[in-house]
Amino acid sequence: MSETERIGGARITASLLAERRAGVAIAIALCLGLGYALVLLGPAGAFGAAPFWALPRGLIGGALDIRNTLAGYWWFVQEGWRWPLFALSNPDWPRGANAELFDIVPVVAILGKLLHTGLALKVNPYPCWVTFCLMMNAASLAALVRGLGQRSALGAVLAGAFGAMAPVVQHRFGHLSLMAHWLPVLALALYCHAKPRRFDARATAGVVGLCLLASFVHLYLYVMTAAIAAAAVLQAMLDRRLSPVRGVFAVVLLVLAGIVPLWAFGLFEGWNLAGVSGDFSRYSMNLVSPFWPQSSGLFGWTGSYWLTRGSIGATPGQYEGFDYLGAGALLLILLALPAEACRLGAALSRHTALAIAFAVLTAWALSNRIYFGPYLLVSYQPPQFLADTVLSWFRSCGRFFWPVGWFLVGLGIARAPARFRPAPAVAIAALALLLQWTDVAPWRARFATLFATPPVSAFGTPADAMRVARAIEAAGAVVVVPPVFCSSAGADYDSPLNVAALEVQLMAARANARMPSVYLSRVPPDCGKPPAPGNAGVVVALKDKGRMAQSQAAEDTSACFDVPIARVCSTAGAAPRAP
Repeated sequence: MSETERIGGARITASLLAERRAGVAIAIALCLGLGYALVLLGPAGAFGAAPFWALPRGLIGGALDIRNTLAGYWWFVQEGWRWPLFALSNPDWPRGANAELFDIVPVVAILGKLLHTGLALKVNPYPCWVTFCLMMNAASLAALVRGLGQRSALGAVLAGAFGAMAPVVQHRFGHLSLMAHWLPVLALALYCHAKPRRFDARATAGVVGLCLLASFVHLYLYVMTAAIAAAAVLQAMLDRRLSPVRGVFAVVLLVLAGIVPLWAFGLFEGWNLAGVSGDFSRYSMNLVSPFWPQSSGLFGWTGSYWLTRGSIGATPGQYEGFDYLGAGALLLILLALPAEACRLGAALSRHTALAIAFAVLTAWALSNRIYFGPYLLVSYQPPQFLADTVLSWFRSCGRFFWPVGWFLVGLGIARAPARFRPAPAVAIAALALLLQWTDVAPWRARFATLFATPPVSAFGTPADAMRVARAIEAAGAVVVVPPVFCSSAGADYDSPLNVAALEVQLMAARANARMPSVYLSRVPPDCGKPPAPGNAGVVVALKDKGRMAQSQAAEDTSACFDVPIARVCSTAGAAPRAP
């Protein structure tokens, strides 16, 4: 290597390790997040122009969850403003439903409705939401890394790349609200920023505002964000940077930031959160999940099921506890671990409240049945009052490890490069990036397949699907028999019968049509009796097991036509469209 090349390399290394202003670091991370979004989704997919978004499918939840989100959104934006905010009249007609039970991401849906109300724009905002989340995940990790003391350009690059490429985020595509990992990560960044300072009114407003925003995205994210925010308040009280009176007041505000939105959404009226039940040990995190290669591109060449399968799962529900950090992130964590272990005692004494929050979140994620791979290590009975309330309400408990995992990644980025001289530090960072990029290659392949495959209607040809949609739009009311999860396919998300039933729901939502017996998240279907037809308008009778489903609503029909999976009939007594 020539002297000129050595000098040039030294300058690049020095530039990467030089301290940068916060604005520059965040801008670097945002650009990397946007770049990865364009790679992962394609330019058309990232901004909603891809055909995929007409009938989207998720990597988790199949077609049902992501299309259900769109259905709730279309009903919500076309209905007038009401109180409670998310009360809807046309879905689950005549009783009505709550838009939040479609997992519509409240803040996104409200922005979409404002556009529809103010500018008459009927747009699908979710592609931009996914892109925004990938960018914000990158930027929030960069903010956390700066809070942990790494303020170099290299730290910003690593944080931006690892924030965007996180396997745990790509795994969630389908549950659009749960892609917003940036909320608890920003809470961690605020904790680090506030730790050496007086916890004043601005700090209180910051953590409360972030919790309020989280409650407008998803309740699980609110719990994670509020746990970190409460740790920040408690630590400030322990450090005497905040008086007990103001500390208690701040905690009350954190709680209200979760309760008031639920009241405004209308979730305490009629059907409420207390009606949720579930076995939280089924949907837990496996003890090895953050560290064991899952869906890993590094080990695909082995062909080993244990190294390439989708997720570690001792129970069928442990896919909810998919928390793999990625090979590059694990390399940095392992390099940072020895030095951090030496300072563990001092760190625990200085960050007692955060350690408690992490311990609670991790124990919650592991549940009362702790598995190491396929082996049950520990089983215990939690207090009954917890089992009947919060542990049942938040049954997908494996998710609660997310803030802990992100903190470990941030700590690895902040500490590992600092342990080496400049040239080796840059080389290690490059190796970590290469490992992470290779490790998540299967996820990029899955996204490429999703967005390259033309959407296919359950009703056959585009002409058949359009005919069904136009019949529903003209009548303004529809009933599908049997409803989602009530056919012989049961709870099979990918069953053609369930996919067809939900496609009818999406058609009804786009037309703002009345529809009884819709699919609602966290509400078990009532299959004991067929949906009351009333003035059904259109009856879509699915062919279950080769036979036509029977419905009283179809007895008096003025017109019928057949498509491969159903008979579609317009009833003679159809009522006028709802406004």
